[in-house]
Amino acid sequence: MPRMLSSSEAKIETAAAFKAKGNAFFKAGENINALREYHSALTFLQGLNRAVMGVDSGDAESKQKMSEVDLEISLIYSNMAAVHLKNSKWIRAVQCCDEALKKNKDNKKASFRKATALNAQGEVIKAKNLLDELDKDDPSVKQLQRQIAMEDKARSAKSDKDFRGMFDKKAKVATPTPAA
Repeated sequence: MPRMLSSSEAKIETAAAFKAKGNAFFKAGENINALREYHSALTFLQGLNRAVMGVDSGDAESKQKMSEVDLEISLIYSNMAAVHLKNSKWIRAVQCCDEALKKNKDNKKASFRKATALNAQGEVIKAKNLLDELDKDDPSVKQLQRQIAMEDKARSAKSDKDFRGMFDKKAKVATPTPAA
């Protein structure tokens, strides 16, 4: 006889199916469909109430299950951030990363994606600070750090060019022309 799933287990499995569809859409470049599937997955997972899961009763198994749900929510938000990055929706990407990091502060992909979005918004110092917290040996981190350094150098060169001699120039005073 097949094992009957509890309503919370059924929601977790349904969310996993939506997430898998979202991942497939993302890989296929169908970003809108990916977001829709990720959103559906979140709807099922966020609908799980801690009290219903038995977390409030101190049950270790339920606490473990809720922790797994939080990790899954973090991954889904991180995936949504990836979609927003592809669509150049920097603010929304940062918001999704923040939500992912609320559920799992150790989500390195979410931190990296947030740094990418912050850099794209011009918030270079915040992006650098986030990257400093990540694995320095990760090739993606190194690449983004190089990109930020190159952009910094270009901004600095442009600024130097724009303001070079700004205070050295003598103001031209209009001299009155004699009336004829």
